[in-house]
Amino acid sequence: MSSAAEKARASIARGDLIGAFDEAVSAIEQGDTSTAIRYSQVLALARMGDTDRAAELFETYGLSASNDPHEQAIGARIRKDRALQLPEGELRSQALRIAADAYDAIYASSGDSFPGINAASLAMLGDEAERGERIAREILGQPQVA
Repeated sequence: MSSAAEKARASIARGDLIGAFDEAVSAIEQGDTSTAIRYSQVLALARMGDTDRAAELFETYGLSASNDPHEQAIGARIRKDRALQLPEGELRSQALRIAADAYDAIYASSGDSFPGINAASLAMLGDEAERGERIAREILGQPQVA
């Protein structure tokens, strides 16, 4: 990981989202082509609430094709953020299930517990309690999680 990506992630970890975004933009302008720096930029935008710009850059950067499940999962997070902006009701539940599907697909292909935990919690929020419980029990059965 580039030093710029490390700095951006450190900024995100301490809650300095604007600093992380600025670090990412600067690194990209200087030629950093890593997905790690692009992920940091998209994550900072998403956490700042700029869902539309985050979604646009996620697509532009092709992060769904990343080998890193956390980088892939930012697309599912964007779906979750959009779902949670909807008023309670069937449309929101449906959008939450779609976000859960996106996380679940990443979990199924990677085995990484992070997208699995999100898939389980969003399934529960999307009125799919059995599915959420099944995924959660599977994750809890993993030695590194247990």
